[in-house]
Amino acid sequence: MSTLETNSIGKYSGNNVSVDDSLNLKSYDTAGRNALSSPQAGDTIYNSETGTIDYYNGSAWFASSGATFSTDVDITYLGVAGGGGAGSAVSAGSSRGPGGAGAGGMLTNVGGSTLTLTQDTNYTISIGGGGTGGAAGGFNNGSSGSNTSIADAGGTTYINAVGGGYGARQEYSGGTGGSGGGSGNLGGSGGAGTSGQGNSGGAGAGGVGGGGGGGGKSSAGSNASGSTGGNGGAGAANSLSGSAVTYAAGGRGGNASSTPSSPTDGTTNTGNGGDSVGGNTGNRGGHGGSGIMILKFPNSLSITIGAGLVYSSSVADSFKTVIFTEGTGTVSWT
Repeated sequence: MSTLETNSIGKYSGNNVSVDDSLNLKSYDTAGRNALSSPQAGDTIYNSETGTIDYYNGSAWFASSGATFSTDVDITYLGVAGGGGAGSAVSAGSSRGPGGAGAGGMLTNVGGSTLTLTQDTNYTISIGGGGTGGAAGGFNNGSSGSNTSIADAGGTTYINAVGGGYGARQEYSGGTGGSGGGSGNLGGSGGAGTSGQGNSGGAGAGGVGGGGGGGGKSSAGSNASGSTGGNGGAGAANSLSGSAVTYAAGGRGGNASSTPSSPTDGTTNTGNGGDSVGGNTGNRGGHGGSGIMILKFPNSLSITIGAGLVYSSSVADSFKTVIFTEGTGTVSWT
């Protein structure tokens, strides 16, 4: 049984009630509000954490003040998947170049329309890992990178950057992905990229030749030229983190020689594809760089980030920017 206490209530005609003094709503923080047992449609409280008057509509809590009943969360984002791993050299003395790896797919709405999500809804964010380079001393392709995504519990995916395609070993074609991997010597065409996310990998050369370069966000990987491996495709710069960073560059194909003598891995949280090695080294392929997701939204909103995600955040010009660098977990806004 609830009790209403006030100094004075005046009854007017009809059902109108006049309260002479201010009405003080029960105060809870967000966690306390969410822990209320069996709330009913129309229940209203003061949220001491957000400074809003919140109401329950029968299925979820919403802020009725500050946001003027709006439940929208308008987000500017960058999502980059993990880059692929490059192919390995077959063995020392083979002199046949493997393919460089494709970059992870890159998606952003910077300069375009914001992504609109909904308050008090759980979304799952996954940050893609980089693919591993083909193992040393064997006839091995690299592995493809993993996707970076955000989706709701109902199965709707709002951002899905596709992992970079693997770089191929000798005589194999590169893998498909966000950007495609380069083919090894004699391997034919490079792997295809995903429309709007990246480009195709380059082809390996015939004979005793080099491997193709992996595709990047801004351009395709180059074909090998004779014994020289193809360059990786160019990445793309983005400043949503607060500083300009180039993401999603393709990995370089290996030469049909002893150079490069050791692999170069893609940089962490760039989605770059791994570089391959000279075909005469018997060495492993370069690993792909892991992906990243960056979300920017009004600082008037509070974000709750579940376990499993590694992140950092900053506030500037009334906006909060959260950078997710690893893991899988849920997020929600109020």
